[in-house]
Amino acid sequence: MNGALLPRLQDAMKVRGRKHAHGDSFIKHMTKTGQLAYVSDPGQIFAGYPGYVYIYAWNIPGFTRGTFMGQLAGPLVEPTGVCVDKNQNVYVADFATSLIWKYAWNDVIPIGVLPDPGNNPLSCSVDKTTGNVAVTNLSTTNNGSGSVYVYPGGSADWVPYYNIGAPSNVLNQMWFAGYDTNGNLFADGCVQQPPSGCTLGPPNNYVVELPKGADEFVPIGVQGVGLTAIQVPGQIQWDGAGNLDVGDGTTVPGNSPGACIAQPGSGCGALYATVIKPTELKQEFVTNFIQSFAVRGSWTQGTRVIVPNILGNGWGFPGACLTPAAPSVTCTLVYYYGLGVSAIAEWDFPYYQLEPWGATVSK
Repeated sequence: MNGALLPRLQDAMKVRGRKHAHGDSFIKHMTKTGQLAYVSDPGQIFAGYPGYVYIYAWNIPGFTRGTFMGQLAGPLVEPTGVCVDKNQNVYVADFATSLIWKYAWNDVIPIGVLPDPGNNPLSCSVDKTTGNVAVTNLSTTNNGSGSVYVYPGGSADWVPYYNIGAPSNVLNQMWFAGYDTNGNLFADGCVQQPPSGCTLGPPNNYVVELPKGADEFVPIGVQGVGLTAIQVPGQIQWDGAGNLDVGDGTTVPGNSPGACIAQPGSGCGALYATVIKPTELKQEFVTNFIQSFAVRGSWTQGTRVIVPNILGNGWGFPGACLTPAAPSVTCTLVYYYGLGVSAIAEWDFPYYQLEPWGATVSK
């Protein structure tokens, strides 16, 4: 990822002589039913390593959860956000090419593409009631301000939303978005101008809502710890259990249970779970994802949370990726929802993971 997305320590920018296997799209033979987990990895195109989307068994007969099933490769260059529609089609936002690719479940050949000209798409979400696809654009390709594009019914046309958060706190960088079950769209971002990264903490990062049928995003009121306390914008997801999960790329000091073992400047993931009220949200709890570093696109699925671990052992962060089955650079971790703390599962394959970013599950 470029510097606007993930500021790192200097040594974390260096590729340390690892052998990186550049592969094609493939998928193992499997049954025609079940659930797959998708984890995006934008790779490091600045070092000549393109990205992939890794595919794992989630609930597939005959396969243990977390079994590496295959990957989506070219035409992807720098895949970031991943999302699934009600027909199990998978959308992949490609940051480098200004395109959103569409794949059928259990297939690795694109069946469609949504254009996002002049933008750097970072994440996506699908409204299960209308089929609308929302895409957050971190910035433009010439370092202009970000936006949210909505593609009605998944068509190639879009409705753009600019100057989100105006007039008081314009979000110049848009990070993640997620629909609830009623067609309301939530998003987060920060006020910094590209190409700089988001400044940690308030008053820089905000969560906003585009109510169903509305013409503009509006700020969200919160009972308890405000969402403006977010340190780094993270995943926005309606989890199916009445909660809006709002991710945070770092721990909020004093508000997260347990100890955070992240080194200074990296942070470990916190997850806000909030319940929709008539005019505001109420914070229910905050969860630490110990062992995960620089969390961005986590995904809640039932009683589990899939957390791509951007920075791991390969970047010199001890305590991450504890039981690699191969000389992995990093890994994807799975936690109990609402508890967090230590991971209950670790996905180390493929061994050439570089910067796992976003996750989703077919439903």
